[in-house]
Amino acid sequence: MGDAVRIEPASREHLGDLAAVMVEAFSTEGTNAYVFDLNRDAAWRARYRTALAEVRWLFGNHNHVVVAMDNSQVVGGAVLCVNHSPSRFRRGVFSLRWLASGLPLVTSIRWTRVPGVMRATRISEPPVRPYHTLAAVAVHPTRQGQGIGRKLIDEVHRISDRDLKCTGVYLYTADRRNQQIYERCGYRTLIERSTGDLTIRHMFRPNPINEFTLGTDDPSI
Repeated sequence: MGDAVRIEPASREHLGDLAAVMVEAFSTEGTNAYVFDLNRDAAWRARYRTALAEVRWLFGNHNHVVVAMDNSQVVGGAVLCVNHSPSRFRRGVFSLRWLASGLPLVTSIRWTRVPGVMRATRISEPPVRPYHTLAAVAVHPTRQGQGIGRKLIDEVHRISDRDLKCTGVYLYTADRRNQQIYERCGYRTLIERSTGDLTIRHMFRPNPINEFTLGTDDPSI
């Protein structure tokens, strides 16, 4: 159960398993389910390769990647982005790797939905910089509801709160249940933007050192 799970910094050896957990966790919810049709094996494998490219990119650019471990098995993970300004060269290399690994996804992308999603995931008035971005929190579907997600979120907050210059943590989610979970963790919704039947909630948790914020001790998350 969740009590036996430990949270620790990811190593490079963890990244493949973490990418697989992320694809499993996100394939039926949020923007991934709205944009990608992952019903075919080839599409799932391609999405895994792009997820692995993304995680490696974030890991290699001095961001915080943590994993939830049950013995030697990765059952969840989170990515906290603190470096928002990688070099143009690094961005170019990542883009090429993502495109190469994701080429089979071309026929699985619902292209008519992409422009609307891009608009909905942008925020016209972002939080005051410098802030951190919670890029992902993922728990394997078979381990959800055991408090593992809350452990990951708590660790992300411990990391972010140590940076006294940071104003807080920003994220967006397309899942109403996740919005409620984040609200119980001290986040407030800045704005909601919709496209089709997808609603993106942009949320922010102020650094409690810099600004008082409500939290929760609810262990059920």
